Amino acid sequence: MPRVKKTFLFGFLMANIVASCSLLDAESIKPMLSSNGNHTCALTVAGSVICWGRNDNGQVNNGTSSFNDVLTATEISGLTDRATWVAAGMSSTCAVTKLGAAQCWGTFSGTGVVVPVKGLEKGVTVVASGFSHHCALMSTGAVLCWGYNDHGELGNGTSTGTLTPTAATGLEKGVKAISASRYQTCALTIIGAVLCWGHNLNNVPTAIPGLPAHLTAIAAGTANTCAVTEEGTVWCWGASLAAPQAVSGLPSGVTAISTQDAQACALTQAGSVLCWVPGVPIAPKMVPGLDRDVTAISVGGEYACAVLSKGTVKCWGSNGLGNLGVALSVKSSTTPVPVLGLKGVGELNLLTAGAESPAKR
Repeated sequence: MPRVKKTFLFGFLMANIVASCSLLDAESIKPMLSSNGNHTCALTVAGSVICWGRNDNGQVNNGTSSFNDVLTATEISGLTDRATWVAAGMSSTCAVTKLGAAQCWGTFSGTGVVVPVKGLEKGVTVVASGFSHHCALMSTGAVLCWGYNDHGELGNGTSTGTLTPTAATGLEKGVKAISASRYQTCALTIIGAVLCWGHNLNNVPTAIPGLPAHLTAIAAGTANTCAVTEEGTVWCWGASLAAPQAVSGLPSGVTAISTQDAQACALTQAGSVLCWVPGVPIAPKMVPGLDRDVTAISVGGEYACAVLSKGTVKCWGSNGLGNLGVALSVKSSTTPVPVLGLKGVGELNLLTAGAESPAKR
């Protein structure tokens, strides 16, 4: 198995890569976008997967054997059926077809050619991708993982990597959602409990103590992980927090969360966005101009993005690498600015940035 370079760049998006977003037919994009630290993939309403960006391991398959970076949005060739899900990992990408098969390209296939994941020809509902591992949530509620395992991110009790999907210990059933980040994976069970494994944790799924019951959503980040309760409150834990803590200062009715690096953001029922740094005693602050009409959010290492109800995508934060989708003359912006060329996308679930993967909600 070829080794993956472990250098990690949060929210890495070259200016030309981001600019290529304008080449997509925005109205055809399904409510899903999966971004990694260096490449991005979109799922269309027709079930096609379109990717662009870094291609050093063939993670942006362009139908050739070339591993040159792809700076123009390119439809993935070789999928055997319409896709219903896509997850971009650091050096590979996976899609789930409408028949429930997982198919991947990049590091784990050894080429930029789409290959089926052996043992996952049916029954897959979603895939979550981390730095160099993938996990699949099956229709039975089981979690199967494969890839590198240096940090125990496969959850099978070992530190040995494998290309064969193996069951995460104790998660043969009862899981309703999964989320992966750099070297860890988390699962949300049907009874609302959270189990995580990998970096700074055990190499088997371990219940997170101190969380309230009946959680409804989870977002695994590289430094912190957050979860939402049935009442719409948010709890976070991780590197900056010794134990799970309720986030004070948020309005009730949080519907979605996203976290990456040292930042977290929440989306409320009212369509507003508030962000904060977990573990820092500063109350979450409303993002200027995003007090209503937001339908989805995504947090990167040094930036964040939101989708408004009319389909406008706005981003804020650092633009040193074109993260905001605007000219590089704009170094940064504390006010969300529209991403050029993306109009009419409708509801778009921007659930990932960096090495965070979409969380099934």
